[in-house]
Amino acid sequence: MIRALIVDPDAAARQETVRLLSHCTVPCTVVGQTERGDTALELLRSTRPQLVISELELPDRPGLALLEQLQERDAPLQFLFLSERQDFFALREALRLGAADYLLKPLSREELEGALHRILRRRGSPASAHLFQSQDWQENRYVAEAVHYIASHYNDPTLTVRSISRVLDLSEGHLSRLFKEKTGYTMKNYLTRYRIGVAEDLLRDSRSRVYEAAKLVGYQDVAYFSNTFKRIVGVSPTEYRNEKP
Repeated sequence: MIRALIVDPDAAARQETVRLLSHCTVPCTVVGQTERGDTALELLRSTRPQLVISELELPDRPGLALLEQLQERDAPLQFLFLSERQDFFALREALRLGAADYLLKPLSREELEGALHRILRRRGSPASAHLFQSQDWQENRYVAEAVHYIASHYNDPTLTVRSISRVLDLSEGHLSRLFKEKTGYTMKNYLTRYRIGVAEDLLRDSRSRVYEAAKLVGYQDVAYFSNTFKRIVGVSPTEYRNEKP
């Protein structure tokens, strides 16, 4: 039986999560509900949950900050994020911090049940699940290492899926499959979006020129960088820089 704590500022959303959990095939009991992160920290001590299901945006702190605080506790804890919007950078950070999953609202029973099954496999109670857990941990480790490598080398213009797979000593196809399976993004798409995200940060500073931002995130062809930036962000780098959103 998984003991779950639900953290969501929307009371109706909390009740819907409780309802879905009650219809899942995975044994799960809700030991507490709250709308705020500070109360979640108090409930953690009194209810001792094994799983926290939290909205990404809380009234008193970001859900990511709550995850970091909860990870400082000694008790083993799984963390499942919910959000009404697909936030690429929040997803990246959640995975880096060790979140078990990231689901979009409105939730479906199938999606929630699938996430719970994955969490059960990580807990590894039966012997067969324990073997699967070891394999799953290894796969997640490769994905985490790929994410970390991209974060450290995104400014290298020669960085490719192939070069990353060589560093990790995996075949390009195997690493690509694992990455897509665990994150929902192809590695090429992740690398591109990571670079453009950094470029956005650089261009918020009006002192940064477009060609400088392009070079700093690994693009040698400024025209190609500009086209890629506009395709993802919706405006050109120059427009973005001048608007300073």
